[in-house]
Amino acid sequence: MNLDRKQGLKFLSAKSQQESEGAAAADEPRLIEEGRGFMCGELVLKAFKLCGIIETDEACSNWLPARMTSEANDMPLVQGATLGPEQLLITETMLSRH
Repeated sequence: MNLDRKQGLKFLSAKSQQESEGAAAADEPRLIEEGRGFMCGELVLKAFKLCGIIETDEACSNWLPARMTSEANDMPLVQGATLGPEQLLITETMLSRH
C-alpha cells in the first residue's frame, strides 16, 4: 500500500465530513483530544497511525523526525506499506519572508 496525496486528502476529507455531520456520538472516544497540539513529527506520526499504515503503541511524542526518514528505515509500517522519498515543500509564505 502506497499512500499518496490523493488518498490522504480523501481520508482527511471523509473524516472532516463525518465529524461535521455529527457522525461520532458524544460517548465515542475521540481520535484526537480536543485542544491537542502537536509538534511537526508528532503530527506526521499521528496521521500515519490514523491512516493505519504504521503499527506501534509508542507515543507520538517519543518519535524524533530523524527516525521518520526513508534512510533511517525505522518506521513500523504494516505489511505491504511503503513510503516514498521525502519531499521538500516550499509555501508562498516561506518565499515572501525574503
